[in-house]
Amino acid sequence: MREGPFGDLKGVYSLRERNPLCLIDELHQRKDPLFHSVSAGVSREHVTLVTMGPLLYLERLKRSQSSITKYELPRFGGGRVAVLAVNGEWKTDQLIEELWKIPIVHALIFVNQDVDTKSASDLFWAILQRAKGRENFQFSEQQHQVFQERKIAIDATVKDLSLWDNRRIRVFRTNPDPR
Repeated sequence: MREGPFGDLKGVYSLRERNPLCLIDELHQRKDPLFHSVSAGVSREHVTLVTMGPLLYLERLKRSQSSITKYELPRFGGGRVAVLAVNGEWKTDQLIEELWKIPIVHALIFVNQDVDTKSASDLFWAILQRAKGRENFQFSEQQHQVFQERKIAIDATVKDLSLWDNRRIRVFRTNPDPR
């Protein structure tokens, strides 16, 4: 029968459509039932479910903005952090205004392509090394809606990656001698 639309996860909705109808003739209950649920937190299942809407929004934005080369909602951010690798001249204010609209995401971090968008240590390095001034941090306007929180955008990019000070130096350690 026709049912919906449903919106059980923030930003993810289904359309009204035909679904199977289940008629129950009899009901039994176990003495000690086990109930499965998706609990809040950063479990892989939870992060996957809550980031479906934001990922769709980011994909659409990437297709319309040539300056976005890659995006990530890293698992360690629990769906609350979006990392965007950008190149060339990108219009910070215009892009950020669009990104404020993404539900769930509270922090936007812009990095150059030399930063691994899935690595927490790479992101922290980029923020500490490249976001050095007040102009690199932007906050959304305070909303007057009940559950609307302020968001932050961090520009951890540099214009010229050829300069020595702007390079990400990776140090690889060899395994110690097993003797």
